[in-house]
Amino acid sequence: MRILIECPNCKSRQKPTAITCKGKYRYGASKGESCNYKLKKIRLPIYWIDYDVPAALEGSGRPPQKDGVGRPAKRHRRRERIGASREAAEHRLREIASTISEQRVLKRDRNAQVHVHIVLQWYLQQREVQNMKSYGRYKDDHRNLVRLLPNLLLRDLRLHHLNEYRDSRLYEPSKSGRSERTAPATVAHELSYFRSVLNYALRHEFISEMPVQAWPKIKVDNKRDRILTASEWAKLERNLPKHIKEMTQIAYYTGMRQGEILQIEWSQVDFEKGFIRLRADQTKSKTARAVFLCAEAIEVLKRIPKDLRCKQRVFVSTVGRPYTRFTGSLQRDWKKGLVESGIEDFAFHDLRHCYVSRMRLAGIPDFLIQRQVGHKDGKMTERYTTIDESDLIQLGRVG
Repeated sequence: MRILIECPNCKSRQKPTAITCKGKYRYGASKGESCNYKLKKIRLPIYWIDYDVPAALEGSGRPPQKDGVGRPAKRHRRRERIGASREAAEHRLREIASTISEQRVLKRDRNAQVHVHIVLQWYLQQREVQNMKSYGRYKDDHRNLVRLLPNLLLRDLRLHHLNEYRDSRLYEPSKSGRSERTAPATVAHELSYFRSVLNYALRHEFISEMPVQAWPKIKVDNKRDRILTASEWAKLERNLPKHIKEMTQIAYYTGMRQGEILQIEWSQVDFEKGFIRLRADQTKSKTARAVFLCAEAIEVLKRIPKDLRCKQRVFVSTVGRPYTRFTGSLQRDWKKGLVESGIEDFAFHDLRHCYVSRMRLAGIPDFLIQRQVGHKDGKMTERYTTIDESDLIQLGRVG
């Protein structure tokens, strides 16, 4: 067993103590000529390992090798490319020696064969992943990761590569327009997605082990304190297009999530008792829940005509197709309505904050609000409450 380094000139492998390369060119006009490259010039050598494996422990799935006279070979010679880390090469050799001494089948290190971009692409191609409701968001995360992460072998991936990705993304301008730079929560989500990809690949034996154990730390404070005043809400209702306004009103009057609103079906709307009954697969918490409809919400739903091209869904596009994500024309019309209303730093999700804050100020018990909006934890309901100066003025009316 030994460690070798790769000559960057002829790609042959040499001992780490070699001064000049003793290999020969295998391709091109110089084929067969000696390389004689000065190996001491290499600043970041690529390490390989060379070892022999007993034939009985061969676990590659290849046909058994034979010696020079046609008999089955007792030992197989192997070489593995490790990368730029000598520590990783030494660790792999120790791992191989331990496996052979314990008479276990030796498997190839898949991390030395799979690149970062390959495992990311493989994950998106899984049918289980494509059926997830977050698949659209995953594709966005995938594009950013492929764009900025170096396409290294997984064995060569290190923490500093992830730190460089974090710093690059945090410096990029935000696409949402609500801030100058990309939000820390967005970058944290992308890195969390990449970690989930690697864990999934490890469970399915697509990779051998997690290439990194420590992950970048990102301080995330994404608590929102933005709610609409009565005048801002009136302006927004006037300036939004009809199809966007109806979704916005349902969010404002019920506290439902954006994804839940897009999936409402007419069969789930009970006008008589005043409820929308969501299935478990439609909610973020994967728990079925009944959403109470106030008089304003019922009036909004009754004004929406049933589209004959898609009788099932409440909210459909102009061509009769159900919405899957709040993107494209929906996002453009929403932003246009905000600009025309003079409202800044406000997201569709903030309508949930508006609902929770209004209900708490009205004296509705927290456990009822929590059930209505679908929070599993009462602390989240507390976090969604925003109190401004106009609310504090009511303290002076007591006594």
